Amino acid sequence: MKFLKYIFIFSIVLNAQTITFNALEYKTIKSPITGKIWLDRNLGAKRQCHSMDDKLCYGDYYQWGRKANGHEKISNKSSEEKSLSTDLEKNGKYIVVKKSPTFDWRIEQNDDLWKGKNSVNNVCPNGFSVPTQEELKSETITANVTNNKSAFKNFLKIPSSGFRNLCLGEVSREAKNGSLWTSSAYERESYYLDFNNQEATISTGARGEALPVRCIKR
Repeated sequence: MKFLKYIFIFSIVLNAQTITFNALEYKTIKSPITGKIWLDRNLGAKRQCHSMDDKLCYGDYYQWGRKANGHEKISNKSSEEKSLSTDLEKNGKYIVVKKSPTFDWRIEQNDDLWKGKNSVNNVCPNGFSVPTQEELKSETITANVTNNKSAFKNFLKIPSSGFRNLCLGEVSREAKNGSLWTSSAYERESYYLDFNNQEATISTGARGEALPVRCIKR
C-alpha cells in the first residue's frame, strides 16, 4: 500500500502545472476521486498548507460573488456600511452588513455572479472558476471529510481558516472552523463547505460574509 501511495504522490507532482496569477504561483492537482483539476491552495494563499492552522495558506476572504478588487484582503481594513448597486472595479471596501432582508453586500441580488469560467465576476485564473456545490461536495463530504482534521488530510489540504464576519468585518474562528464558497446559490443565500472539529457539512450562508475560495478547472 505504501508503494502505491508513493506512486500516486509522484504522479501528482509529475503532472502538476504552474499557474502564475496575481503575482502568486499555484500548482494544479488532480483529484484522485473525480479526476478534476484544482488549484493546490486557496486563492491568495502564499503556499500550500503545512498544517490545518497554517495562516500562510488561509488565502483571501471573498464576499460571495464579488470581484477581486481589494475587499478580499485582510490587510485592507477599509469598510463601508452602504450596500452596492454594482460591484467596484478597484479599491473595493469590505461591505459591513448589519441590517438587511438579504444580508447581501449587493442591493439587487444576482445568483450568476460566479457561475462558470466566463462569469462576470469570476475571481479565478483563466480557465478556472469557483466550484459548484455538487463539485465541492463530491470531493469532500462524499469523500469522508467529516471534520477539520479530515479536511486537511483531504487531497485539497483545506485549512481551518475561519471566516470574515459580515457585521464587523473581522476574521473569526481561525484554527477552529474552515470554509470554502461554492458558486451555487440557494434562495437569498449561497452554498459553502463548513467544518469544525466535530462535523463537516454543505451549508448555506449570507452572501455578505467573506470566505476563502478554491478554484476548479473548466
